[in-house]
Amino acid sequence: MTTFVINLSKNYTSLSIGEPFLYELLSNQQLYITNSTEGNLVQKVDSTFLEIKRQLRVAKSYDWNAIVLVDLQQEQEATPYIAGLLAKCKTIQERIIQPINESTLKGPNEITVVWLDNQNEEYIHFKQPFFRKCVDFDRNGFLQNDEGDYFIANQQLEEFDRIWRSAQIDTQRKNIDELPDSIIQKCGSTLNIIQQKVHAQLDTTDPSLFTLDETISILSADDIRTIKKQLDEELDLVRQNPKEWNSFLPSDLCKRVLKDTCSIFNHTILRKFIFLRLAYHNQAQDHVKLAFLFNLLVRHPEIVRRLKDDKQPYFTAININEERMKSLFGNYIDGLSQLEGNLNNSTKRTTKRTIEQFEEPDLIKANPNDIPNHQFRFFRFSPFYQAQTVPRFEQWFSGTERDLFDMYDRVPKIVEDTFQANEKQALNASQKEWSVQEIKEELTQLENKYTTEQKALNNAILNKNLFSKWSKIKEEKVPTAINEFRKRPLKTAAFFTAIIGFLILILPFVLGWHYFEHQDARLSVGVSLGIVLAIVFWTIHRIIKPIKKLLLEIRDIFYHTKKSVYQEIEHQERYIHSIMKSNVLRKNINILQKELGELERQKQLTQYQIKESKQHIGLVNNLANKLKINVPTGLLEDEVALEMKHIHQPFYKHKLANPHIYLKEKGKLNLQIDHSPAVLNIQSNYAQVIKEISFIEDRVEHN
Repeated sequence: MTTFVINLSKNYTSLSIGEPFLYELLSNQQLYITNSTEGNLVQKVDSTFLEIKRQLRVAKSYDWNAIVLVDLQQEQEATPYIAGLLAKCKTIQERIIQPINESTLKGPNEITVVWLDNQNEEYIHFKQPFFRKCVDFDRNGFLQNDEGDYFIANQQLEEFDRIWRSAQIDTQRKNIDELPDSIIQKCGSTLNIIQQKVHAQLDTTDPSLFTLDETISILSADDIRTIKKQLDEELDLVRQNPKEWNSFLPSDLCKRVLKDTCSIFNHTILRKFIFLRLAYHNQAQDHVKLAFLFNLLVRHPEIVRRLKDDKQPYFTAININEERMKSLFGNYIDGLSQLEGNLNNSTKRTTKRTIEQFEEPDLIKANPNDIPNHQFRFFRFSPFYQAQTVPRFEQWFSGTERDLFDMYDRVPKIVEDTFQANEKQALNASQKEWSVQEIKEELTQLENKYTTEQKALNNAILNKNLFSKWSKIKEEKVPTAINEFRKRPLKTAAFFTAIIGFLILILPFVLGWHYFEHQDARLSVGVSLGIVLAIVFWTIHRIIKPIKKLLLEIRDIFYHTKKSVYQEIEHQERYIHSIMKSNVLRKNINILQKELGELERQKQLTQYQIKESKQHIGLVNNLANKLKINVPTGLLEDEVALEMKHIHQPFYKHKLANPHIYLKEKGKLNLQIDHSPAVLNIQSNYAQVIKEISFIEDRVEHN
């Protein structure tokens, strides 16, 4: 079962002084202290409602109790009706209990209201009129003494008694039928006057005196109607019972009705709330006593139920055994000092960690033999124009290009096969011991290697630029070649041109054929024929040369691209190998970084535990000084050490942080409850340091 502490007190702002005595309850989730926001009463209660609802849903728990810490604070323009305990109880009833009951969750079993009284010891006695009015209304439903324009005060009640006495209705008859009509009428008219005055007083009540906000009113219209109805019923009974007339006082009747409807003793409040008052002056011993009270209320709900059955407020007195508290504080300080020393030593020791690391695998190389080895074939053509030359050239070029792309298209498959083959290689792991410094040095080396491998991964895809020169040839040279093919002369034209040229050159010699008899003439004719042949061959060469040049350029680009395809396989193979190495390096880097981070985290957690140990030693010393206890140290015999597996836990969850483990013996705690046939004995962790806890019927003294 969880107990929620709802802090509505302005005096009690921190648990820090007495908190160690609550660590066991907090760590076991038996106690949850809400953090109410700043604001008025309604805002604090609303904030607490959301927090409790959220915690119940997270814990999936429907069984819980509540402890409400309250005090009396005079707010600006507050009335005693909205500054007292009743206002706080009604606000909790309407803004926490009712909404939770209307949801799928279950409301609290019991609510213990602990009034932290910073003015009184033992019984309630207020010198300040305002606070006295708060208690009057909370306990009685009216004000004992008041001259102001308040709801109903003692003056009005005394006036009702004077009216009744002035009627002088005196009878000893037990049966109303035996009375004269005059006495019956006198009784009835007098009670009617009192009834009308009470109704008038209720009807003229200022609702703003009882209003906290637009949704909560301490005395609503329904409450007024309830008071009137109950009062009328009680007066009717008086009319019919003459034997009570001599002893009857209207004030007693009004007080009883008001207490039943307007005080903390009305049935809707008593059904859930238990009221305890604790003397509280915000001193160190008060924090410790309150922590002990929390332990009692949380660990022993049977005490709460017993107090609830008595249906009355109690004053709680807690007496501390100073001698045993000295021993407890001394052992607590010794234990935390040992813990601090052990933790400090652990930070100075050189820690070696056994770390598993991966080894680089034996990498499989790509197999370029799967690429077809296409060869370049020259395009054959005639120096003279032929109609089929251009289509044949275009078909030849497309076939050559197809051979290149056929080679290139095989690359991804080879790369994929190489990748899969390497991926299947098992990554072997080995273990090695590393110190912190060795981890840092190894990390630096691995990160440098990883950076180097990452540079090899800049080109993560196949190189599409290896066809750039081929594309340029295709765009620029092929159209030029086609144009050159089309500029070739026709075979017939070339033949007749050569014949005509030959005839023109030889005609002069034919006409003078007799000159051929001379040797010089024959030489001239031979030279002319040679010139003609030279011109013919020179013309053919001029036609073929640019086309052959283009074909040679295409051949060179073919072999360049073919070589680039094989180089791309090597490039991708290096890329795959870099991936594999990078993966291994990355895994090893992650492992070392994780181990280094864990060591650093462990160091920080250790420093946190050391800091908390120091703070708690200071807290206990401070508490001892405030309690004026001289703490003896050096008496603890047990060795204190925190297991490293628990170092990540908050300090308050460690058993070493709980003061009760430093007690040598268990004992019984005697709880003295008035009106009980016997003293109730229960087991408690702090029984040795508490002399007595008493619940005494709370008394109010009036001037």
